[in-house]
Amino acid sequence: MKQVSYVFVIILLLLQSTAFAANLYVRDGASGSCTTSWSNACDSIITAETAASRGDTIYVADGTYTGDVDFNTPTSGSTLITIKKATSADHGSEVGWSSAYGDGTDETGAVFTGEIEFSTSYYVFDGVTGGGPGSWETGFGFHVHRSGGGAKAFRIGQYDGNGDNITVRHVNVQNSGEDVDGNADTFYVTDGDYLTVQYCWIHDTNRTNFLLDASDNFLLEYSLISERHHTDGVHGEAISINSSGIGADTVIRYNIFRNSEGTGTILIKDSVQSGFEIYGNVFYNTNITRYFNSNGIISDTTGDSTTYAKVYNNTFLPHRNGLGSKISYVSWDVSTGNEFKNNVVFDADGIGGSSRSYNLYDDNTLASGETGGQYFSSGQAALFTDSSTYDYTLKIDTDAGTDLSGTYTEDMLGNTFGADGTWDRGAYEYDSGVTPVTPANAIEGMIIN
Repeated sequence: MKQVSYVFVIILLLLQSTAFAANLYVRDGASGSCTTSWSNACDSIITAETAASRGDTIYVADGTYTGDVDFNTPTSGSTLITIKKATSADHGSEVGWSSAYGDGTDETGAVFTGEIEFSTSYYVFDGVTGGGPGSWETGFGFHVHRSGGGAKAFRIGQYDGNGDNITVRHVNVQNSGEDVDGNADTFYVTDGDYLTVQYCWIHDTNRTNFLLDASDNFLLEYSLISERHHTDGVHGEAISINSSGIGADTVIRYNIFRNSEGTGTILIKDSVQSGFEIYGNVFYNTNITRYFNSNGIISDTTGDSTTYAKVYNNTFLPHRNGLGSKISYVSWDVSTGNEFKNNVVFDADGIGGSSRSYNLYDDNTLASGETGGQYFSSGQAALFTDSSTYDYTLKIDTDAGTDLSGTYTEDMLGNTFGADGTWDRGAYEYDSGVTPVTPANAIEGMIIN
C-alpha cells in the first residue's frame, strides 16, 4: 500500500507542476482578456505579459502591436515563458481560430514597433518561421521594426542584472536606419548571460547590431547581420563585446555578415576576455568604400587581452579601412591561444595575434608564411559558385585543410567537412551533389568595388 501511495503522490505532484501552464492569445483588434481561447483574445502583448505565469505560452496573431513591452514575470527555477507566432500548425485553442490570423509573414505577420525588454530570465521569443540559409531575408513570423534616433529593439538585463537565458529566433529585427542621429543598438545587453539568437535578420542600425556588456555564453547562429553604418561622432560595430571576462564561452557561427562599417565587424574590447569560437561565417561588403573597418574584421583594441579565440572555416571577402587601404582581417593585441585555421581570405593585409595554418589566400606572401597555406591566384570567380551574386559556396575543392573534428565538422548547410575526402577551407564544404544556397541576396543599387 505504501508503494502505491508513493506512486500516487508522485503522479499528483507531476499533474500539479503542469496544471498551471496555460495558453494566452493576442490578436490585433481583439477585446478580451487574453485567456481561454481565440474568442477571448486581447490586443496587447503588454496585457498578455501581465497575465502570464511561468510555463505559459503567449500565441500572437498577425497584426501590428505598438508600445514598449517589459517581460518581467518573476522567475521560477528555469521554467520558461514562450512568446510564439500563431500558425495554422500551432496556435493552441481551436475555439475562435481563423487561418487568416496566422498566415502572414514579414510586414503582414506580427509586427512590433516598440522596444522589447527582458528584465527577468527564461524567455523564448519565437517567430517560428523565416531566416537561415535559403530564406535569410524572408518568411519571418515576427518583425520588430523600430524608428527614431537612439532606438533599441531588444533591451536585456540592463536595470537589475537579470535577463539571463533568453532565446530569440525567426525574427526580422529592423532598427531605425543607418546614419540616423542618436546611438541606436539593436540588441542592448547588460549582464545578460546565455543569450541565444538564431535564424534572425538583424539590420539597419547606426551604432551596433549587438552591444554586449558583461554578458557571457552568447550564441549567434544562422543569422544575417547587415547594414550597419554611422554618422560622424558615433562609434559602432556589428558586434561589440565588452567585459565578458575569462571563459566567455561565446560562439558566433554559421552567419552572414554583410555591409558592416566601423572599428570592426566583431570587436572584443575594453578588458581581459577569453573563450571565443567564431566559425563557419561569411564576411562581405557590397560597397567597400561606404562600409569599412578601421581595426580589422575581427579584432580588439590597443591594450586589450583577448585570448583563446578560435577563428575557423570562415570566408573573408575584400574589406578596407577608411582610407581605402588593405587591413589585417584578424587583429589581436596579444596572441595567447588564438588560432586562425581553414579560412578563405581574399585581399587581406595580414592576420595578427594568431597562430595560423591551412588557410587559403589570394596573396602568396601570406600563404607561404604558414603551415599548409594555400595560394590561390585564379580569383573569386574560379573558386565560388557565383561571386557576382554573393554566392560564396564552393564550385571546386580547395586544398585539404586540417581536420578540426568535433564541434566544427559541419558547415551552415549541414554538409560534413571532409565527407568527399577533402576538408575544404572556408565557410562551405564543396559538395557536387548539393544545390548551392545563396548566402544572402544582394542589395539593389549598391556599388560593387
